[in-house]
Amino acid sequence: MWAHIILASFLIPSLEAWARPNVGGGLAESETDLIVSEAQKDQWAKFEGQRVHQITVIGLVRTRLVAIEWLMHTKRGEVFNTQQFVQDLQTLYNTGNLYDLVGNLESDGHGGVDVTVTLKDKWTLFPVIGGQAGGGSQTVGAGVFESNMLGYMVNTSLLVWNFNGTTSFDLNANQEYFAGTEHMWSLDWQDNIEAQTAHNFNGSVAGNFAWRRQQNEFMLGTHLEGPWRVYAYASVYRDSIANNDGGFFINIPYQGVQQRIYPKFIYGKVDWTNYQESGFELTVQPTLANLVGAGPEYFALELDFKKVWKTGAKDKDNTAIYLSTSHMTSAGPNFLYNLGGYYNVRGYSDMREVGRDMAFANLEWRPYLLRQRWNFLDLDLMVIQGCLFTDAGSAWGDSSLTGDPLAANFHLLWSAGAGLRVNWVKFAGAILRLDWAQTITPAEGVGFSFGIGQFF
Repeated sequence: MWAHIILASFLIPSLEAWARPNVGGGLAESETDLIVSEAQKDQWAKFEGQRVHQITVIGLVRTRLVAIEWLMHTKRGEVFNTQQFVQDLQTLYNTGNLYDLVGNLESDGHGGVDVTVTLKDKWTLFPVIGGQAGGGSQTVGAGVFESNMLGYMVNTSLLVWNFNGTTSFDLNANQEYFAGTEHMWSLDWQDNIEAQTAHNFNGSVAGNFAWRRQQNEFMLGTHLEGPWRVYAYASVYRDSIANNDGGFFINIPYQGVQQRIYPKFIYGKVDWTNYQESGFELTVQPTLANLVGAGPEYFALELDFKKVWKTGAKDKDNTAIYLSTSHMTSAGPNFLYNLGGYYNVRGYSDMREVGRDMAFANLEWRPYLLRQRWNFLDLDLMVIQGCLFTDAGSAWGDSSLTGDPLAANFHLLWSAGAGLRVNWVKFAGAILRLDWAQTITPAEGVGFSFGIGQFF
């Protein structure tokens, strides 16, 4: 049996996961605690063309009023537009830091309109702690993450951990809609040691090793017209091997500082944290490494497609599909794609297959089970979903890590299983995920995983 407990690493969302853009279409496309009915829109339409006299926001505790004003395109003194106000409310919800949003309009008695937004702040500051032992190594670490730093919707995280006596850290900060603009940014500083367990083609353990990456990275991005987002990442990094219990012959192509750039082009949006989501997202990411300098050049291309739609008699269930494929030119084992485990094909061990080519597909049906308000400890809104899933994929095209020539072949991994999703809506990102998976082809037993954060 393969058992995985995933905590700290899944509590820290990337900017793409956190940055959920306003793509139009109104709230009818994404049911939330804020429901703007067609009747409500018709009622608001009578205020079209009137000047906004004042905007009042009720319920702010942790979030600054100026951060709300940055996100809203409905402004005091400007002409009111119903569709824009609906989109503003969706944008506030899409931050992931606010819930129970309600909009209200009233005449100011002088030919203008008063706008009121009532909402609740989520609790966004969380400590994390975790540990792992086995294969002759041990890791223990702790940290903190905050998705609304100082009330300005800045996403930050800090993790510090110790791997076999060597200390690692990862410090990240990012923000979307910077100072009320359509632009975004992120900074990342890390000294990251990650333990790996490699496997032979037949599934047997080939040994353990760990890579150390020391990296500085920054990103600038923007929202374009429509549902497009564009990110431009640039990083400098140095790779080294931390240990090699498996006796692998791992050639680090270059010991000096290397660099890479990788733009991301994203069309559409999917919010995995929304328990009743509807939408799609397509991501194209090319990577170019070491265009200048002495490091080895390589090229990679990744394509991802996500789609979620409402199903069931009352449109309360979710069906979700995730397709991903990647290819890279020749590069060291530290760059190879890996397949298996919590990330993609559940039930199999982590890093069950590695290669320069990878493709996988996930399909989930998440039936709506329960929605409850809790006064106990002020937990507030909780939503529970079930989950039936199947995963399939392969990583192939390179056998250099283990030296097993069969590892270069395409070898399908296929599993299926059931799980549970517990979404504590008041607490940003606090989605408890439990999955039990049975491996099918090849049959290698069952796997159980528990984590915080819904990434698929």
